Amino acid sequence: VSSRENGNFSSSVDGHFLGFLLQYLSDPSLKGKVCFVGMSNRPDQLDPALIRDGRFDKKIPFLPANATDRAKILASSFKHKGLRVDEELIDQLNAYAEDGASPVAEINTLIENTDNWSHASLGSLVQKAFEASMSDERAVVLADLVHAETLIIPTPMNEEMLMRSIGSLNDLEFVPEEWRDSFMERKRQSSTKDTKRRAQGKASR
Repeated sequence: VSSRENGNFSSSVDGHFLGFLLQYLSDPSLKGKVCFVGMSNRPDQLDPALIRDGRFDKKIPFLPANATDRAKILASSFKHKGLRVDEELIDQLNAYAEDGASPVAEINTLIENTDNWSHASLGSLVQKAFEASMSDERAVVLADLVHAETLIIPTPMNEEMLMRSIGSLNDLEFVPEEWRDSFMERKRQSSTKDTKRRAQGKASR
């Protein structure tokens, strides 16, 4: 639901829908009976009335996976897609997920090279590795995954948009510590810039 302030409504239907939705969200008779779930990839364009405190009890950001989680995603994607894969590769990925490093150099490089990849891009990587193995009718091995990484053009996560997503939350409960620290640092920098800008404005008068 776009913001009314930005004039993003495509028709009067959008305005009526937002009004109806806000009324429904605020209906006390639905408390404890209806669970509202909403998702958006542009939280910065949502109407402020929709995301103010009291509308949604919990807001959960979807952030890029860290290194160990990327290893978990790759391992689980093979199983989830039902693809034939060498069990040694799965063991190597799971070991990285558990220890944060691998004695196999190619695994470390692969995980490092997929930093800031979206979950969809990681899924495409698994699919590309599988396609390479199909020509020989064999299980996917590490070499397939390494080669596939050189072919995939990932969709990187926009850091500015991610920070806006975090900034739209009620609190930082569901934000990983590394992202929490980065967000607070950017917030401090922004506050410092605003203070300097106001001071310069006063000095120029």
